[in-house]
Amino acid sequence: MKQSEMEKIFYDGIAPGEMCNPKKKEYWDTLKLYNVLEQEFRALLTPEQIQMLDDFKEYRGKMATLENEEHFVQGIALGIRMTSEAFVMGQCEVDT
Repeated sequence: MKQSEMEKIFYDGIAPGEMCNPKKKEYWDTLKLYNVLEQEFRALLTPEQIQMLDDFKEYRGKMATLENEEHFVQGIALGIRMTSEAFVMGQCEVDT
């Protein structure tokens, strides 16, 4: 599948460490709690249920990536529109 220029920037132009590195303590506290709860939950599951959970997490991760890609593209597009509008409005003021 041919990637658009925005997809190339999203997937190839951003190092994985830069894609999600929240600075908020709340994020890291929540992540820690998530991991503890997941381990407790896994302890209650059968091997088949653990596989289902892993499959669910894999598909949820893929969905999150696709959603993030779309947000990224929309954000870049909005930034371009805002910049072009400011440039055009600035040109109109210079021309008058």
